[in-house]
Amino acid sequence: MSYLSQISPDYLEFLRSVYEQDPGQLPASWRYFFDGMELALQENPASAIENSNGHSLSGPATNGHSTNGHTSHEASTRQIVREEAGIMAAELRVLQLIDGYRLRGHLLSDLDPLSRPRGLTAPSLELARYGLDRVDPGQRFQAAQFLGLGPSTLGQIIEHLQKVYCATTGVEFMHISDFEARSWLAEKFEKPQNWIQFSNDERQAIFTQLCQADFFETFLQKNYTGQKRFSLEGGESLVPALQRSIQILAQHNAHEIILGMAHRGRLNVLVNVLKKSFEAVFTEFEGYYPTSGRTGGGDVKYHLGYSSDIQLNGHSLHLALAFNPSHLEAVNPVVEGMTRAKQDRKYNSDRNAIVPVLIHGDAAMIGQGVVPETLNLANVKGYSTGGTLHIVINNQVGFTTSPEEGRSGIYCTDWAKAIEAPIFHVNGNDPEAVVRAVQICCEYRARYNRDAFLDIYCYRKYGHNEGDEPRFTQPLMYEKIAQVKNPRQAYQERLIKEKVLTEERSKEITQQIVGQMEERLGIVRKGPKSFTVDYLKGAWEGLTAPTEEQMLDHVQTPIKKEVVDTVIQTIHQWPADFQPLPKLQKMFETRLASIKETGNVDWAVGEQLAYGSLMTEGYSIRLSGQDSQRGTFSHRHAKLVDFKTEKSYCPLKSFENNSVAFTVLNSPLSEFAVMGFDFGYSLSEPKTLVLWEAQFGDFANGAQVMIDQFVTSSEMKWHRLSGLVLLLPHGSRTRP
Repeated sequence: MSYLSQISPDYLEFLRSVYEQDPGQLPASWRYFFDGMELALQENPASAIENSNGHSLSGPATNGHSTNGHTSHEASTRQIVREEAGIMAAELRVLQLIDGYRLRGHLLSDLDPLSRPRGLTAPSLELARYGLDRVDPGQRFQAAQFLGLGPSTLGQIIEHLQKVYCATTGVEFMHISDFEARSWLAEKFEKPQNWIQFSNDERQAIFTQLCQADFFETFLQKNYTGQKRFSLEGGESLVPALQRSIQILAQHNAHEIILGMAHRGRLNVLVNVLKKSFEAVFTEFEGYYPTSGRTGGGDVKYHLGYSSDIQLNGHSLHLALAFNPSHLEAVNPVVEGMTRAKQDRKYNSDRNAIVPVLIHGDAAMIGQGVVPETLNLANVKGYSTGGTLHIVINNQVGFTTSPEEGRSGIYCTDWAKAIEAPIFHVNGNDPEAVVRAVQICCEYRARYNRDAFLDIYCYRKYGHNEGDEPRFTQPLMYEKIAQVKNPRQAYQERLIKEKVLTEERSKEITQQIVGQMEERLGIVRKGPKSFTVDYLKGAWEGLTAPTEEQMLDHVQTPIKKEVVDTVIQTIHQWPADFQPLPKLQKMFETRLASIKETGNVDWAVGEQLAYGSLMTEGYSIRLSGQDSQRGTFSHRHAKLVDFKTEKSYCPLKSFENNSVAFTVLNSPLSEFAVMGFDFGYSLSEPKTLVLWEAQFGDFANGAQVMIDQFVTSSEMKWHRLSGLVLLLPHGSRTRP
């Protein structure tokens, strides 16, 4: 909008004349602008210059002639226009200032709970840049109505903008190209009438959730000193954020939520969000780990998955936390795949019925390549899950690495801009701001089915783990941490000061939470026992895991000749109005004739014969990978393209019905994320043959972490079965 402040008065005069004759000829933005100027002249009568006869220049012009031959009427009219142009130019500059805060206000926001200066400036917000440094302090601007305010002074407008964009929340959303979505977001946090207000009961609930998070960690520290737990201390606002997100997503018809996260705060989330029992957690700390009843011993307690069902106002909601190795963000595509599979089969492609929630660490978020690989799937056909809620536990340090060593940009969430996701950076010591921001994120996700990010600036109390000495590398930071009040303490002081909470009530809450944990620990220590994990539930109900001996048994897989004939004929034909490339048509005709003559089939035909026959038996097929529709070696041609219209036709879809589907996808040029996605898909859909195909066999190396940590170790390490098939064309061969 920089050009607006330089529009010539003559051009504005022309626009004004058009407006007076026929407003409909102007764009809506200019009509609205001139409407506002009429109000501005009414609100600021002092700005209307009067001529020598006492007539207002905004009213009827006087009679008479000027010394240069022009009538006083003409001179007065021109003066009116120029005066109005000056007012309009000032209004436009205020609009520019508002956009400046939308773009750069986050740089001045108060995000660090440790109160350290961020060292950032925003020269683009200086008033002199907009020609507003000499504005009359009493002048009121109609531009304030864009912020949901009445006519306001420049000081009032700036105060409002700083409250919205420069307090404990910094927002990045102007990179979103969808004007309607961008406008919706601006109205949610700019207009006071749209602000989320918390009742006293809601504020006390937030406080109770902070107490649960805080006292759980201190209880473990007291009773299991020295054991690693990767505590949430310093980032306790995550718990009320998750609690509110569950409520809002449930209001928007979510039936399931699948969470993925690394180990920081994982035990706290298990207990206080997924409601895993204290007994189960304490039993693990006592040295008893869950087993599957088969071989394998699982992983450490802060890596294993868990699921539960909760009730919210009569609404049943299934929560699941996916298992995750130490490879931090590796779980991201797995969660997306699990979600998409359930959306496709269980919820008839309803993207709001089940929602993925990914909890990131700041250093891993920006440092791990699987993050942008996974984000790139967000709006890709065949991989989209209708939007993911991302929450970053921003400890402002990665193990021993400071932010300036860990990234090139200002924020760890910069990847989010690539998919045009809104980003809320929030001070973790302001839990109300955290909860308010996550609610907007959830509402945005439900409304637009797109990703949204909540970046909670916090800290970790004990360093990388409870046995670490963080002062080796961040002595000044940990000096601050030793002095700062944690989120629960800071919020407690605030609520008591505002007479929302009493000291007595806070003590009651403390005693109740700690007393319950002491009771459960006593029960566990009287007789701790191991417990069994049953992983053949839900979609896996009725299936059995083979024994090691059975895995070596020969499996009978014959199919009837009529099925063979039907599938082969089907994959070699197309609709009458469809025209494949003549070269391909000739190849198909030759191949089909050869099959009929010799009875021999090549790999491509044998593969599709397997898919088609499985579909006749009631199984769906999902094949995804790089160039999988045609096949890297131009062999598969599972999807044909009309060489004149580029319309596509997939022969194997002829076998689809209400319960059986055939899906073949050209994936993005990714191994790690796409293989992880399809692995996750296979976990939720055991009755679908899920295949991931590398473009070339050695390309699978790009997903080696996924192969090692998930695919090959799924049953032994995570107590989960997966039927994922890896297709590795032109793979590496070992000489005999």
